[in-house]
Amino acid sequence: MPVTPEALLQLKITLQGLRPAIWRRVAVPANATFAGLHGVIQGAMGWENYHLHSFSQDQREIAGRRRLYEVFDQVRAKLEYLYDFGDSQLHRAALEKVLPADPEDRQPRVLAGEHACPPKDCGGVWGYVELLEILDDSTHPEYDERLAWVGGAWDPEQFDLKEANARLPRLRLPKS
Repeated sequence: MPVTPEALLQLKITLQGLRPAIWRRVAVPANATFAGLHGVIQGAMGWENYHLHSFSQDQREIAGRRRLYEVFDQVRAKLEYLYDFGDSQLHRAALEKVLPADPEDRQPRVLAGEHACPPKDCGGVWGYVELLEILDDSTHPEYDERLAWVGGAWDPEQFDLKEANARLPRLRLPKS
């Protein structure tokens, strides 16, 4: 199926540098802007939209007003999404498939995902790995402090599809 402005794009968004991978699969209208995709990624991943971000493909920045179909022009097209320039939360977004348009439902949705998003300001991938190590060892001298910092009971395996969809923004889409 060709990429058209009317299509829905199935994207897989993966936070880079972690195993097991933290990822979300989303369906987004092809005529949404990259500014709109930013909001979708924020909601799907569980980020809180406090930090700067950028999209790039082949090391060229993508403007927020561009439409997704202009960049995701074929299956397997990829780009990078950098969120929080300090913590450098780097994501890869890949077009997995083009879905038929649904004129009754043109809003984005999260289709699947795995694992909780790292807490805000945890220090990037390296800080997150350290956080997990500390929380896995109740005898660690920083255990109580870090547990309080994440809000008490916190499960890095937790992913709630319904909750992720509830966080998604409604997009203002042009008439196709």
